[in-house]
Amino acid sequence: MTLGLESKLVIFRVSAADECGIEGWSVNGPHVWAWDRDPTDRIYPWANSSAGASQVDVEVSDPNYHTTTKRFAFRLLRNTYVSGFNVTPEPVKKGKYVTVKGTLKRADWDKGAYVRYGAKSQRVQIQFKAKGAASYTTVTLGKKSEVKSKIKVAGSLAKDGTYRLVYAGNGISGASVSVGDYVDVK
Repeated sequence: MTLGLESKLVIFRVSAADECGIEGWSVNGPHVWAWDRDPTDRIYPWANSSAGASQVDVEVSDPNYHTTTKRFAFRLLRNTYVSGFNVTPEPVKKGKYVTVKGTLKRADWDKGAYVRYGAKSQRVQIQFKAKGAASYTTVTLGKKSEVKSKIKVAGSLAKDGTYRLVYAGNGISGASVSVGDYVDVK
């Protein structure tokens, strides 16, 4: 489950029936709390250290305090996105270079803001899809969250097409894909 800076509504899929009726549900875990009449609650991004493996116990009870518990295990991921993505110049001549720029940002739950994600440790792919093609191909793989790469418009790149940045995610951060930027090649 990937969270930005706001809480996220989650419905835990649990069904229960009792001849005496259902008295209530409780949803308990390190990032949630509720006492309600259904297994629905919000997941809150409290602190950066909360990212990673997590769990929630959903407990249902009848009027006689008989309870049944189901555990839900999941990964809590900090949301990422690409900021300031742009490819220039547009249009470009065959054999010349385009500059691909963008910055990978990640939700910082401690600060309540999005910040640049690691200066040198994150692998962001630059991908290209030629006009009319069905899929993207990886042009290069960077190791910085702030991408500024010059790419020669030659060979399979010497076509009109769309560039994008892709971050695959990891055990504490969600994946993200930038918007595409279409470039005409003259």
